[in-house]
Amino acid sequence: MRSETPPTWATFLIALGIMLLVVVMLWITTGKVKLKRDSYVMRDENPETFWAIIGGCVVVALASLVIAVPHFGPGG
Repeated sequence: MRSETPPTWATFLIALGIMLLVVVMLWITTGKVKLKRDSYVMRDENPETFWAIIGGCVVVALASLVIAVPHFGPGG
C-alpha cells in the first residue's frame, strides 16, 4: 500500500533546491554575496570568487532537484 504523502527527505531536498535558486537570483541582482556579518564578496571587486559561489550554489540546487523530484509524489 502506497503512502499519500511524499517522503520527508524529498520534500527537504526540493525546498533546498528552490531556496538556493532564489538566493542565487537575489545575489546576482544585488551583485554581492554576504559571507559573514561584515564580509562581502562583490561582483565588481572579485568576479571569479563571486561567480564560483554562484556556480556552486546552482550545481547543488540542480543536483538536489534532480535527485528528489522523481521521488516526490504519492508513495515516493
